[in-house]
Amino acid sequence: MKASKQLLINTALIAFFLFLPKALKAQELTVVINEIGAYQATDHEWIEILNVTGSPVDLSGWKFWENQTNHGLSLFQGADLIIGVAEYAIIAQKADIFHTDYPDFTGTIIDSSWGSLKEDGEEIGLKDAGGSFIEQFTYTPAPDFSLERTDSNLADYTSVNWHEHSDSNTAGMENSAPTVNPPVDEISDGSASDDIPSENSSNEAAPEIIETGNTTAEYLPSDIVVNEFMPDPGSDDEEWIELYSNYIYPINLSGWTIEDGTEKPQALSGSILPRQFTVLENLNFQLNNAGDIIVLNDANGKIIDQVSFGAWDDGNISDNAPKSGSRQSLARNIDGKNTDNNFNDFSKTSADTKGLENIISFQGSDESTDVGCEKSVIINEVFPDPRGSDADYEWIELKNLNQEKINLKNWVLKDAAKTGFTFAEDEITAGGFIILKREFTKIALNNSGSEKLQLLSSSGCLVSEISYEGKVVENTSYALNGSNWTWTESPTPGAENIIKQPNQRPIAVIDAPGTAITGETVLFDASDSSDPNNDNLAFRWDFGDGVLGNLISTKHTYDTAGNYLVKLTVTDDSGAESEVIQEVNITKNGVVKETRQTVPTAERIIVSEIFPNPSGSDDAEFIELYNPTPWPVDLSFWQIDDSKNTGKPYKIPLKTTIEPRQFLFFEKTTTGIILNNDSDSVRLSDPVSNLVDQIKYQNLTEGHSLAIDENYLWQETSTPTPGEENKITFSSGAQKASDKFEAMAPADAQNLDSGEKIKVIGTVTAIPGLFSSQYFYIDGLQIYSFKKDFPSLAYGDKIEVSGEISKINNEKRLKIKSREDIKIIAQNQLTAPLEISVAEITEEKLGMLLKISGEVTDLKGSLFTVDDGTEEIAGYLKNGTGIKKDFKIGDTVNLTGIISGSKNGLQILPRSQDDIVPSKVLGESNIETTTGNRQLFTVSRSWFFPVTLLILAALILWQRIKIIQLKEFIKE
Repeated sequence: MKASKQLLINTALIAFFLFLPKALKAQELTVVINEIGAYQATDHEWIEILNVTGSPVDLSGWKFWENQTNHGLSLFQGADLIIGVAEYAIIAQKADIFHTDYPDFTGTIIDSSWGSLKEDGEEIGLKDAGGSFIEQFTYTPAPDFSLERTDSNLADYTSVNWHEHSDSNTAGMENSAPTVNPPVDEISDGSASDDIPSENSSNEAAPEIIETGNTTAEYLPSDIVVNEFMPDPGSDDEEWIELYSNYIYPINLSGWTIEDGTEKPQALSGSILPRQFTVLENLNFQLNNAGDIIVLNDANGKIIDQVSFGAWDDGNISDNAPKSGSRQSLARNIDGKNTDNNFNDFSKTSADTKGLENIISFQGSDESTDVGCEKSVIINEVFPDPRGSDADYEWIELKNLNQEKINLKNWVLKDAAKTGFTFAEDEITAGGFIILKREFTKIALNNSGSEKLQLLSSSGCLVSEISYEGKVVENTSYALNGSNWTWTESPTPGAENIIKQPNQRPIAVIDAPGTAITGETVLFDASDSSDPNNDNLAFRWDFGDGVLGNLISTKHTYDTAGNYLVKLTVTDDSGAESEVIQEVNITKNGVVKETRQTVPTAERIIVSEIFPNPSGSDDAEFIELYNPTPWPVDLSFWQIDDSKNTGKPYKIPLKTTIEPRQFLFFEKTTTGIILNNDSDSVRLSDPVSNLVDQIKYQNLTEGHSLAIDENYLWQETSTPTPGEENKITFSSGAQKASDKFEAMAPADAQNLDSGEKIKVIGTVTAIPGLFSSQYFYIDGLQIYSFKKDFPSLAYGDKIEVSGEISKINNEKRLKIKSREDIKIIAQNQLTAPLEISVAEITEEKLGMLLKISGEVTDLKGSLFTVDDGTEEIAGYLKNGTGIKKDFKIGDTVNLTGIISGSKNGLQILPRSQDDIVPSKVLGESNIETTTGNRQLFTVSRSWFFPVTLLILAALILWQRIKIIQLKEFIKE
């Protein structure tokens, strides 16, 4: 009976854990590290990642963080670095070795070389393209098999949520379930004291813990941690300590004790639930404001957690948590996370969250209450991205502002990643400098995203602090210039700062009419061009008809009608160039054609929603912008207009900023822009009139807006959302956004920028599933679907495709949302390959179907190289083609295939066995022809096989004769 009751209780406890509400998550997760293969041999190590969101996540620009180092990610297997919903992917130490170890794994494999993962645990993490941590934790030991995450949606990095696989791993698959049994714990006798109540016990009944003799469960360090505490609450409040449980089951606290540096233990009572908080009040000791230690012991007297803070000397003061100020608590940066380094784990906060999830928020300054907090030593200059090795040449410079030397013993310098360096017996002379090299501090400064450095005195006081954001220009330092920080091209380690602004590219501007007639004198003016560094500028004009010019303002006459691209190149004193192109339409009768100006670079702010035809009053019209970048963008004096607006463009007011990943909308009553209901366009330009984004439309349904969806594709929606995240809903009158674009040729799409929405018409040259399940090709353009959602297509199908331009490996492609974005227009319209020399194959040929002839010069696995005498190119046999390697090094082949980009450059992808036709086999030499600088030999193969058989027969006969002779010799 007792065993049955125990089984019933155990089942109830397991069910309670499995159905814990999602509110217990420590943080919102996106892509998580889900399994770690640190146990494998060097070069065979890997980690598995998992997308736990409801949307695809692009890992372009992400980093794997290990050994305090950013390791880049490069695609080895798969269509791209976009990880789908619930998709598993592998980041491998050596991707080719992982592919050999796990040949059946067909998912995304990402290469990211690192030194070695420690089997006994180390800090690892994932950083996004902006340099911010998505995840960062120290994993638990797993010496024999892989380390698996128990709950992928839980930001818990203790042994509670991680387990070692029983005998192997589950790379690329769902993790195995851990084998766990609920603990047998000693029952409270029901007479627990009320002097230290559990906050949770008063609101929620804890599950019963069953008594079984005098046995007490064994607990490990960090199963419960000191999570937050208030050492200096002020005169009107009391001190308190908050505990947090990382354990998988409820824990009975009877017999547990907590104590401070006076070593006067105080008994605890009640119980604490999994991943919940308990607050201890009415303490019988007082924490020392300047510094103390808190020790938590279990019922067996074993230390489960201890926290030193401030000036408490526990033998190593450098890893103490900081000293808090008045009415400031000390809280773990992540609830329950314990790296055994209190300096890294805790921060002081003005937002005490007793019994709730921690919030780190610092308001005001406590410097006046702490002797030695004056800004006597400052961070004076940092050098994040030197030319050459960052690990060898990065440095941080400190400067002493005092008139006497300062001993920096136990001072601490830390960065945004909470990496801390503690000074030993280091002194800085009066007015002098100290240079701290990265190899000494182990602090790696970020080269992109954001970075923050803090210098704290031995008492935990913040003495100096700096931060910077954005991409760092190589070999520039960030230096203090008076009271301002600025980048300089003249780093001065150990000396006074010299400010020399990095050279910036000039801004090229053309002022010229978009149309003219033949014989008319046209004025081209570049006087609005400028240089941020106030350098002298040189001008170079190319009028598109073979005539050049070099004056700031010049006149030109066109003799022949047509469309001309006028290019202006502006060069500064340092040789930095910027160019702008304008189309000029020259006619004989003065017919006007719309023109636009393009520029190579611009801030990537996009038009995200327009509302041209509201129900009722047109005053409800609006234009919405979106900032997809991780940094705020100043829109001062940017311009919005439409193609049919008779008024002036709307100039966005000074000091208008659009925050990262936020929306900003402008109403018609503000802009004065009247959007036509039948057809029009909305254009966004920067302060010097460079076109940044443009959307054209026609015949929108009344009451519907046109908005980008989650894939950045334009859709008509019946739910306008000005200033908010777009909602794509449809009604009977809705028109597909793809119907609002005029079709173009695939080749024309190559000149468009990523993000542009277009419609193309072309012929299928590589069918879906051939090279990848996510893309196929039409006449020089890759068509991509993350969902692998394509209609049935055949070679020669002429199709119309609507989607959005993007790029991978420098190759343009058109992203579609579903098969509905593809319409079959005709069939059997086969495209002939373009015959070309290898030297003529450039990035402009990406996606095209080409034919070359040359000699096979290398052959390794699925890779081979063909040289036609002008240049060589790599070929790659994709698994989906089923091509057999019936050629060898030295053979000459006629090779047909699609030109594709890869991390190693351009390559040609044959589609079937018919795309590789041998024209000469190694050893033949009958008919001689010349191609380029190499002589190619082609013959009929009719006699080749008989001759080969004769040669083999002769070799066998010769070998038998030798064997007979050897036997005769032995007999003698």
